[in-house]
Amino acid sequence: MRHLSRRALDLLAPTRFQRKTTSRPHMPTSATCHCLSQRRRHQPRQQYHVSKCHISSMTFEMQYPDEPPSFDGRPDPKAFIDWVNEMDHFFEYHKLADGRKVRFAKLKLISRAKFLWQSTEAQRRQTPISDWSEMIEVLSSKYIPYSYQQKKNLEAMQKRRNQFIEVLEQIRKFSNALYNDSDDTPSSLVVDEYDLSIRKLEELHSEFRDLQQDKDDRLNHVLELLKIVNSLCKVLDLDFEKTVIKAHPNLVY
Repeated sequence: MRHLSRRALDLLAPTRFQRKTTSRPHMPTSATCHCLSQRRRHQPRQQYHVSKCHISSMTFEMQYPDEPPSFDGRPDPKAFIDWVNEMDHFFEYHKLADGRKVRFAKLKLISRAKFLWQSTEAQRRQTPISDWSEMIEVLSSKYIPYSYQQKKNLEAMQKRRNQFIEVLEQIRKFSNALYNDSDDTPSSLVVDEYDLSIRKLEELHSEFRDLQQDKDDRLNHVLELLKIVNSLCKVLDLDFEKTVIKAHPNLVY
């Protein structure tokens, strides 16, 4: 070391900045930790507020990302019916009154449909249309031709008739199984073309449910009797299956 000059010793010695950075870091005391914890405890937390309007708008965007479609008056009954259904869903979601429904629906009429509605309002200036159902009826008379209505009515009638045929066929099968084509069988199961009402269909469904209940009651009664016969066969040392087959072959599976 004595052979080194003073300048070299000064270069090898750590500087003031190096001594500070290499020194042991300061450890906080218990009092300092307690003070910091108290400060954090009393510091107000940051809160995030979401308004109800924002939530409702988010819900609307999920269920109705766009506004209801417009109707341009094209000669397509299905397009008009689809538009009416979309408007009904929109009105139901927003719970609009009839007056507001008509005002909003007018805004969704464009092109030929808009001109037609304007002429309709001009003709009915004394009795303006303020009910959504009445507006649908007026537009339906323009955009749903009579032939299309007749076709839809025939399709609905055929669908109702098929429902009658289905339930009557079920009644016939259950009646034959229960009464074995005896005198208790219902006389005639024919579709009455002049009475295809919902009330009549409900009556037939009720009759079918009664037959189902009658079948279940008879089956439970037969099972109880079979249990008794089985017990007696054990006492008398008889073969249960042979004994039951003599009564009816279908009682043994």
